Amino acid sequence: MIYDHYRTFLFVCKYKSVTSAAEALCTSQPAVTRTIKNLESELGCTLFTRTKRGMDLTKEGKILYEYVSASFYQLEKGENEIAKYAEFTRGIISLAATVTAIDECLLDYVSSYVEKHENVRFSFSTQSSNESISMVKNGTVDLAFVTTPFEYVTDLTFTELKSFNNVIICGPKYKEFAERTDLTIKDLLGIPFISLNKDMQLREYVDNLFASNNLKYKCVHEVDSADLIIKLVKNNFGIGIVPMKLAEDFIKCGEIFEVHIKEQMPERKVFMVSNPNLPRSKYGKDFRKMVAASIEEK
Repeated sequence: MIYDHYRTFLFVCKYKSVTSAAEALCTSQPAVTRTIKNLESELGCTLFTRTKRGMDLTKEGKILYEYVSASFYQLEKGENEIAKYAEFTRGIISLAATVTAIDECLLDYVSSYVEKHENVRFSFSTQSSNESISMVKNGTVDLAFVTTPFEYVTDLTFTELKSFNNVIICGPKYKEFAERTDLTIKDLLGIPFISLNKDMQLREYVDNLFASNNLKYKCVHEVDSADLIIKLVKNNFGIGIVPMKLAEDFIKCGEIFEVHIKEQMPERKVFMVSNPNLPRSKYGKDFRKMVAASIEEK
């Protein structure tokens, strides 16, 4: 039995008229009559009797109606649930981002957007910059928010959002270095260094910083987050480099100290990355426009 046969059966039950059922189904009266006859032939029984009141169900028809109406109710319920789910997924903005990009500006953008769009949900995937860019390229996420250094991809759109600074930090054991005004990057080679694991943006920044001054340093302690660098520095494991925004509160309260060197510490940048060649969700497009507009206003 096919779906349309049972659907036609239910419409004839509802309207008690072949003509009215045909109008509701946007088909012809002969087509409805033919469908009912085919259904009766398949089931081997009569489903309707014609009376002055219209099409009345036979005993067999009433039994069939109980099951078919219940089945179609469940189908309709399932369709409604799927529609709700589809609407919910359309209301999700998927993002890939570095932890630093989240801290530096992404959370502010998300907070501003959610205030105006309470029905929208965000899905975050914290990745390295290059991994986040790859996710945008293959359409896994709507947008990526990444921090330099990273590898540019020519067919993607990179929108610069802000610049930020890293800072060299030490704990009480190495406070004398924070008090010096003649310190050079070469002087740091004598202090145990704490840095992120390889292939992470901050580690690449530190490697490049020493390499640009023709120096090779040794990372004594490797960790997987800038937060952990601060904890180890506080406990005098050595010195490290982290984003200023992450360290400033600890510096203000005297738990750690900023170390200044004569060499220039290069700025880092946060970029929003999008793929103009792939479709994004409605809300993903809207969120991108909001972020881009906020940059133009500055």
